[in-house]
Amino acid sequence: MPVVCSRVPLCLGALLVLASACSGPAESGDTAPAEAPRCEATGAMDDVLTVPDVQALGTHNSYHVEPDTLFDASHAYTQPPLDVQAGVGVRAFELDVHLGDDGVFRVFHLPAIDDVSTCDTLGGCLGVLRTWSLAHPCHSPLTVWIEPKDDIDAAVEGLVPLAGHLAELDDAITAAWPRERLITPDDVRGDRATVPEGVAAGWPSLADARGKLLIALLDDGEARAEYLTGAPALEGRVLFVNSDTAADPFAATFKIDDAPGNAAQVGELVAAGFLVTSNVDSAGDDDATNTARFEASLAAGPNNLASDQVVAVEGEAYVAALPGGAPRCHPARVPAGCGADVIEPAAR
Repeated sequence: MPVVCSRVPLCLGALLVLASACSGPAESGDTAPAEAPRCEATGAMDDVLTVPDVQALGTHNSYHVEPDTLFDASHAYTQPPLDVQAGVGVRAFELDVHLGDDGVFRVFHLPAIDDVSTCDTLGGCLGVLRTWSLAHPCHSPLTVWIEPKDDIDAAVEGLVPLAGHLAELDDAITAAWPRERLITPDDVRGDRATVPEGVAAGWPSLADARGKLLIALLDDGEARAEYLTGAPALEGRVLFVNSDTAADPFAATFKIDDAPGNAAQVGELVAAGFLVTSNVDSAGDDDATNTARFEASLAAGPNNLASDQVVAVEGEAYVAALPGGAPRCHPARVPAGCGADVIEPAAR
């Protein structure tokens, strides 16, 4: 039976019950759990396909819970808990981060007006995904975008600006998810000078990527510049970063929200092996608008199509869904005949 949610936060209770049955409390996972079992139910093309050969659903503001008082129509949605999303085929997530004055990275959208989350800390959110991953070791790789959202945090009690603390994200991540189960820039670059040179040579195979996670910093300004300090090609770093062009020494991951309007760029990047994530709808739009935007985005061909609505919402017809199910072989990169069981075997 599909998960059905209404726009009001009350639906969250039922979803949290569903999530807790398989993942425990939302804030478990601040400490990295034991190593996941290796996947044994491999697909027929595991040694041929690589990370960018997968196309998947994603979610925008993956933690989000609709606030009781709406200041903007675009805040009118509640995402299922992260492990419930993973259970319906979502493989790309987005977490907005703020830094508490206690040194803990918090996850929510905006202070005071839109600050409710299904998981309150970065460690807790990654812990929910990690628990799901332990139970499904054959999953195709997960992507998590981490977006600094601290524009007004200096004026908010209990929060401090992220400036000067970006490198601490690496420690927060590896405390919640074992480094050996991460795909890092070093894994892609290898012994080459830049990350895009590694992309051109080829990402890890699907066989090597199963059960793993890659994380990228969603910023192209001061936060990215700070994170790249001393490591222009992300040497030794845990995070990938949002890229401007394929020539950037750190280029591997791109967030391009208007995929239809940038279809040529998206197509070129995907063909070259870069990972592209695009937002494909908005909770503030009607069914017809969201359907048209999703279909146009699908035609443009990003790797990850990030939605506000991956489960049925009462009273609305639109739900983001990939033809044939998600995740699937990327139709622009893999010949016809690559079925869903190739990307994720039935015994998963």
